[in-house]
Amino acid sequence: MGKTCSTGRSGPDAVNPLEIHLYEAYTKPWNPTYSEHPDPTLTSRFQFDTERKDLIRLSVWGPFLTSRLDKLKKEVDKHPDWPDARVVEALKSAGAKFGPDDRAEFVRTLPLKELEPLTGRLEVVSAEFRVRFTPAEGNRPGSDLRWSVEAKWHSPDGRHEADCLLILEPFEGALMDFHLRSLPKPIP
Repeated sequence: MGKTCSTGRSGPDAVNPLEIHLYEAYTKPWNPTYSEHPDPTLTSRFQFDTERKDLIRLSVWGPFLTSRLDKLKKEVDKHPDWPDARVVEALKSAGAKFGPDDRAEFVRTLPLKELEPLTGRLEVVSAEFRVRFTPAEGNRPGSDLRWSVEAKWHSPDGRHEADCLLILEPFEGALMDFHLRSLPKPIP
């Protein structure tokens, strides 16, 4: 674990942030001084509240998780004229389990119980599939193709709550991002 964190504290309580990189088998001995080294196949970053030890952010990315999504997004972005229905057709043809028409099944299969030891208890407030993101003025719309889940977060000790956002990919419903959107507030 790191020696320092954003609060300036150091030592065993300073657990913010922690990053983990996973690599495929590499035939050459790995040396960080090499100019060529493999890119991680999966990276995850954890950030914790250093006072309360609660997870406040988890991001996961890399080809192990997003290769199918990245490939599909490139294809969709080549066709900005496609209506959303055509994009969803391409999504389903690529093997995604959870498109916008699969909301009930997607919400039912959210791994909330499995995440609870790490995140605390989560209550789903809303779930929306985003086909495209809204571009900045003058830019073309780009594909998003992810689930955005608003939730109410309850601390593991049950004494605090906060607004929370989860982003999940549509192929297996894997978690890509979790973060508290507001500071934890004591429950009255």
